[in-house]
Amino acid sequence: MDNITELVTDTFSAPTDTDKTVFNKDYYKAKKETDLGKEIRLALTIPPDSRTHDQIKLVNKSLLKMESFAEYPVNMQEKICRCAFYQKIPPKRVVIRQGAIADSFYFIFSGQAMVTVLDEDKKTGDVKNRILAVLRDGTCFGELAFLYSTTRTATVTSLTDMELLSIGREDFYDIFMSNRGQEPEHIQFLRKCEFTKHWPIQILLQNPTSCVFHYYKRNQVIVSDSTKSEYIFIIKSGTCQVLKKLDNVKPKKLLKARPTMSKENFLTDTYKAKVDTGLKKDNLSCSSKSSNIPWSFTHLEESQVKEKVEPVFLQIQLLKAGDTFGLNILKFDETDVNLPNPQLSLVSNGSEVLMLKKDIFLKHANDKVKENIRHIFQPFATTKEMQKKLQTAADWNYFKSKHMNEIYSNLKKLTKSSNNLKI
Repeated sequence: MDNITELVTDTFSAPTDTDKTVFNKDYYKAKKETDLGKEIRLALTIPPDSRTHDQIKLVNKSLLKMESFAEYPVNMQEKICRCAFYQKIPPKRVVIRQGAIADSFYFIFSGQAMVTVLDEDKKTGDVKNRILAVLRDGTCFGELAFLYSTTRTATVTSLTDMELLSIGREDFYDIFMSNRGQEPEHIQFLRKCEFTKHWPIQILLQNPTSCVFHYYKRNQVIVSDSTKSEYIFIIKSGTCQVLKKLDNVKPKKLLKARPTMSKENFLTDTYKAKVDTGLKKDNLSCSSKSSNIPWSFTHLEESQVKEKVEPVFLQIQLLKAGDTFGLNILKFDETDVNLPNPQLSLVSNGSEVLMLKKDIFLKHANDKVKENIRHIFQPFATTKEMQKKLQTAADWNYFKSKHMNEIYSNLKKLTKSSNNLKI
C-alpha cells in the first residue's frame, strides 16, 4: 500500500527543476478547500437533536462552497447539515474497505484519498491492487453500496490528512432514498404515472427495497450500459440525457453527378450524325461540360485511407419529469424477443430519480399492463440505424457547406464583373 501511495502522490507533486519544459495547469489552480472554523466543527460534532437552527444555517452557508454539496436541493442540504458528523482522518488510513458492509456516506472537506480495487488474475490466481481514481476536496463517495444494496465495491484510503463529513446509513436512507410518513412521496408520484396504470403499486409498500429514490447531481452517470441495468428509471424532477456511443464519421467524397437526360436530349443524342474527328476518345476534353454538372448524393465514394477516429456520444432523448428509461426495451414474453436493444447511457442534468427493479415490475405485470406499455412506448432504433443516420447527417452537412461556398464564390465573381462593367 505504501508503494501505491507514493506512486499516486508523486503524480500530483509540484514540478522539479528537471521538469521545467512541462506545463501542468493543475499546479497553478486556486485552492478551493472549505475553511471550517471552530464554531462549525463544534456544530458538526454535537448530537443532531442538540443543534440549533442558527448552527445549521451557519454550517449550510459554509458547505455551499463545496460543489458536490451545493448541487443538492435546499431541503436535502438542511437535512445533511442537521445529521452529518465531522471526522478528521490521518494519512494512509482505510476509510472504507472493499467487501465490507456500508455504514456511512462521505463528503471531503479537505485532503486527498485513493480508490483501489482488488483484481484477481484468473490464470495465475494472483491478487493485485488496481488504482481507480484519486478523490480530492469537494467530492463525495460511498453511496453506491446504499443505492444498489451491495457491499463496498472498492477500498478508499487517505493519502493526506483529511477532513470528512460523514452521514450514517439510516440518515442516508432518510435524506436521499425515502420519506417518512404513511406512504413515501415517491410512491405517491408513481401512482400518477401513466405506465403504472393497472399495475399494483401496493406491492412496493410490501417490498420497500424494490423501489428507491435518489438525487443525482449534474453530469453524474446513472447508467453506463442499459443492457446490464436491473432497474427502470423514472424522472421525478429535473432532466436526464439518454446518450448513445457511436463511431465518429467523416463525410464521404462527393462525386459530380452524371448528367441526366430528358426525352428531348435522349432523342437528339441518339440520332445525332456522328462525325469522325480523327481524335481518340481519350484525348477529348469534357471540362466545359463538367463545370455545370450539379453535385449529387447518388455517387458516394468512401475515402481510401481509413483513419482511427474517437467515438462520439449523441443525445438521442432528453427525459423530463414523468419520463422513464428502460421501459422501451422491456421484454415481457416471446413476442418481444426481437425488440432492438441498443447499448445506451443515462446521464443526469441534476435530477431526482426513482429506481424500480425490473424483475419486480415484470413479475406483477398482467396483460393490461403489457398492452399499456406497448401502446405508450416505442422502441429505440438499432445501433446500425443510428450509425447510418449519423453518416447521412455528416454527408449532408458537407454537401451543404461545399455547395454554399461555391454559390458564394460565384456571386462574388459576378459582383466583381458587374462592377468592372460599370467602370
